[in-house]
Amino acid sequence: MKTYPEYVLDRVFIDSENSENLVYLLFKDSLNRSRSALNLAPIERMLDWCNGNQDKIQKVAGAVSAYTSIDKKSQYLENPKEVALSRHITSLLDAAEDKVAIVETIFSRTFPSGWSGSLADILEVRAKAFAELSNNDSPEVQEIVKAKLSLLNKSIRENRDHESDEYNQREQRFE
Repeated sequence: MKTYPEYVLDRVFIDSENSENLVYLLFKDSLNRSRSALNLAPIERMLDWCNGNQDKIQKVAGAVSAYTSIDKKSQYLENPKEVALSRHITSLLDAAEDKVAIVETIFSRTFPSGWSGSLADILEVRAKAFAELSNNDSPEVQEIVKAKLSLLNKSIRENRDHESDEYNQREQRFE
């Protein structure tokens, strides 16, 4: 992937009848890795491959990891204490004409498909990184980020309450 990302991208997104399955297996299946293999490829080469084609930009954005761990103790995205938006996703956002669609993609990746520990903690850490999009020059990006942050904060509160209730129930069982 690092050496010939264009070849892989051509095969997955252009030449394949089973594109969705390949995208999942190669880039989204997080069972055996902490981030998409596409995040290992130089972003400049991926952007060159997209060549301004908005459909390609959207497809690649859907296949890269939106978040990356910057926690020195945990390089895995499972439950780090600090994350940032990946350079790949921010570069694709910059290149996209439909920035709202990229923000939607980022937001959809805020909720992990599986986790251990507190989901509220994971969402809180990711919300902080997502909030950085509020500084984007585009008013439409700022507007959707504000709306999505509101939803995210609501989800964090609900999960925090649910986790607290579960903890209290466990404690009562042991008394």
